[in-house]
Amino acid sequence: MASSPRTTTLLSLRLAAARTTLAVIGETPAEEAGSLLRVGVTGILGQQMEAAAFVVALDLISRGGTVISSPSMVTRISATPPSPTLDQLSARERQVLALVATQPDNGTPARLLGISPLTVKSHVNRILRKLGASSRAHLVTIAYESGLVSPGPPTGRPCAY
Repeated sequence: MASSPRTTTLLSLRLAAARTTLAVIGETPAEEAGSLLRVGVTGILGQQMEAAAFVVALDLISRGGTVISSPSMVTRISATPPSPTLDQLSARERQVLALVATQPDNGTPARLLGISPLTVKSHVNRILRKLGASSRAHLVTIAYESGLVSPGPPTGRPCAY
């Protein structure tokens, strides 16, 4: 079976991500972000990010974190659990928690992580139990207070993930 240019690109990115930290800079359609994250890209940065936010994003990515920029904010997912509260969560559960804290529904985290919204819901339910949280809003508070995610400055002009 002949590979398509997209498949070849994703395979090349997977090989590069296995050897180094990898960020994509530029306008990336939301439907492509999930594929990039699955192959190991740890940063998806819009071209219109302000310089200070860009430097902070590159620093976090170089330390093993994940950064996804969107039109209204930059989501920073810490490389290591910043708080003992989150020690009981798996790396995937921390990713889900960070995305749930910055997205209004399960659709975007599902697309970004390449899973179904029902799988996101299952992760959220497990996270609620593990952290003893009472609601999704409580999880958002925990994510910000623990330092798992931090709000980024608006980027001025819209950019894709």
